Amino acid sequence: MEEVKIQYYQRSLEEALSALQTTSAGLKQEDIPTREKIYGKNTLTELHQESTWHKFLKQFKDALIILLMIAVVVSLYLQDYR
Repeated sequence: MEEVKIQYYQRSLEEALSALQTTSAGLKQEDIPTREKIYGKNTLTELHQESTWHKFLKQFKDALIILLMIAVVVSLYLQDYR
């Protein structure tokens, strides 16, 4: 039978702290270098930021928007401005 892994946020505080081998006060200073070697530094990586121009152009991906843009072009071509 396959074992279901319970995520830390689904556990009680005591269970999560025990599984992570820490206390509510945090890690001891002497444990930090060992954990950094095993898990790496606790830093967030910066994601690539989209340019404002790219965000603007993404708005026109929707089929209804494309249809409306085509309708605008046809109306301008026919000079029907009502």
